[in-house]
Amino acid sequence: MINRNKLGLILSAFMGVFHFMWAAMVLVGIAQPLMDWIFRLHFIEAFYVIQPFNLGYAVGLILFTTATGYVSGWVLAALWNWLRMDVSTRRQFSVVEWRRHAAGH
Repeated sequence: MINRNKLGLILSAFMGVFHFMWAAMVLVGIAQPLMDWIFRLHFIEAFYVIQPFNLGYAVGLILFTTATGYVSGWVLAALWNWLRMDVSTRRQFSVVEWRRHAAGH
């Protein structure tokens, strides 16, 4: 059984750190050359332009992706635990009982 909170925190930290690093690359000016290079590696003509750094957008990006990472990890763990549950046990659960079980009560 996967702990929903722990997986949520792991994905939250991964997404938050990843996007913090992206914001830092925009701040120091290496994001555009990096994106151009990555697109060329994929045989894509780069047409995106990285905008100047904006602290408000950077904070919003990091907060949003951190929260999204937590919710995604929690939902993935809950689904995994439900799918790994014995089929006969799963059939006995009503929607209300499954919600209570998924919430850890």
